[in-house]
Amino acid sequence: MKVFEELGIKPAVAFISTNLGKRYFERGDYKIALKYCNTSLEFFEEEGIKEGIANVTSLIGSIYAAQGHYSKAIAYGKRGLAISQETGALSSIGTAAQNLFSTYKTTGKYKEALEMNELYFQVRDSLESEENQKAAIQLQVQSDYEKQKAIDDLENEKRVAIETQKKENQQKLSIAIGIGLLLISFLALVIFNRLKVTRQQKAIIEEQKKKVEQSEKYKEQFLANMSHEIRTPMHAISGMVKILERNEHPPSQDVFLHAMKTSSDNLVVILNDVLDLSKIEAGKLDIENIPMSPTSVIENVTQILKYKAEEKGLQLNYQVDDDVPSLIMGDPTRLNQILINLAGNAIKFTEKGNVNILLQKENDRLKFSVKDTGIGISPNKVESIFGAFEQAKDSISRHYGGTGLGLSISKQLVELQQGKIWVESEEDKGSTFFFELPLIAAATNAVSDNLITEERLQKMTDSLQGIRILLAEDNAFNQMIAQDDLSYFIKNVKIDVVENGVLAVAKFQQGNYDLILMDVQMPEMNGFEATEKIRVIEKSAGNKTRIPIIAMTASLLKSEIDHCHESGMDNYIPKPYQPEELIGPIFSEMNKNQNK
Repeated sequence: MKVFEELGIKPAVAFISTNLGKRYFERGDYKIALKYCNTSLEFFEEEGIKEGIANVTSLIGSIYAAQGHYSKAIAYGKRGLAISQETGALSSIGTAAQNLFSTYKTTGKYKEALEMNELYFQVRDSLESEENQKAAIQLQVQSDYEKQKAIDDLENEKRVAIETQKKENQQKLSIAIGIGLLLISFLALVIFNRLKVTRQQKAIIEEQKKKVEQSEKYKEQFLANMSHEIRTPMHAISGMVKILERNEHPPSQDVFLHAMKTSSDNLVVILNDVLDLSKIEAGKLDIENIPMSPTSVIENVTQILKYKAEEKGLQLNYQVDDDVPSLIMGDPTRLNQILINLAGNAIKFTEKGNVNILLQKENDRLKFSVKDTGIGISPNKVESIFGAFEQAKDSISRHYGGTGLGLSISKQLVELQQGKIWVESEEDKGSTFFFELPLIAAATNAVSDNLITEERLQKMTDSLQGIRILLAEDNAFNQMIAQDDLSYFIKNVKIDVVENGVLAVAKFQQGNYDLILMDVQMPEMNGFEATEKIRVIEKSAGNKTRIPIIAMTASLLKSEIDHCHESGMDNYIPKPYQPEELIGPIFSEMNKNQNK
């Protein structure tokens, strides 16, 4: 390095400084490592060598991460990744992604860590062929360099004895120039070959990326169409059954209505499982981290499943240990989904006895258990029970029904929250399903976003008395269901109905409404277009507040929900819906509007 510093060859000094920084970093001498890396970065930036900037910037990020300076580590790491992606150097991209993955994981940013991990594996295969070529070139150059060095050393020893000091100095300069030219030639050869291979690999990656994106687009469109086409008639069936159940009818029809309701509910569960599984596989299922009450979630689960347990003569109990915090950070919706799956299965596969839900605190974890006295699981099926479409016995799906997706989805939901799930079971003596989640205490002033209980639902509906609603819905069955449900839950509600978006816009301009329920798919003008027009009208009129518009959609894909918000809608109601899914969004948006 001293020779190159004297000659003023800054790229060579920068490369050597980077290597020294790496070595001191490996020894744990972080201060010295940063000194060399900063020197290297300064020279690379002066010379405009982007690949060198990318590599040393990522290295500085790793040093800061080792020192615990995570914000600096992430900043340098992201800069290194951005420059690497700009140059297209796959090895630099992989190194930067791998360093960022480690830092994100250490700081608990698991979503960003997952993205970096996926990026690393994308480039890994592309690098294999490139690295093989690079290794061959390096081996040949190293061999030539060692031969030349041996020859030069021998000549120098002879010249020392016979040449003057002046010639000796000239020879040293010649040697330095020769080494510099050799290094420049070596770097030029490596860079030329790397750029050639990188361009080829980049073209292949881009082509493969286009195919994957196109395939994902087709898959998402198929799921959206399937969801809409199945959920729309299911909404009509489920809604009509609920209306028949709550209206006066001959007692002899109860068994038929119950069978219809159970069948429609099972079909909706299957559809939701398929959609959830596809979201998980595509990495598009988001996990919330909000204040919640685990006890309230368990109480809600037992409230939902108690009728199913009573029908079979089973006792459904729960117990929460005293040292479990009243508020924690987590995802109440996904926790509810996991417990519904596990407790629902326990009730399904238990003919007599009881089902117990237990919550305990163990160190920095929350341990949930769901114990039943049912049919149990054979030892050879315990390991595979969490696989998709798996059943403990081939005859189970025929006798009890179900797709076998519930446990697979529960396992993946637990793991997405950095937890683990397992089962202990003995055939014909019952099963106990356990799962653990990280215990993250909520802030002292946090407020729980509890699930909607029957008592809370009643308070919501009481506050909505006499509201005026414009319902835009083209399906006659769905119109009947929405009107009947709204009139049943909300006293003195006033409802106007239109069949398409054009009429919805016109009715909005003529009437004075508190809320609009907007179907997404309608003839002449769909719900998205109608909402956009209403928002333009409000803006032109200079309205200080805007009317709440809630989408009613049979598609629950993220792209569809995002489209709702982008067009100006405030919330959404799924089809088919549960009472809390209908009243909850209406109450939320009306409450927001009143507080403005």
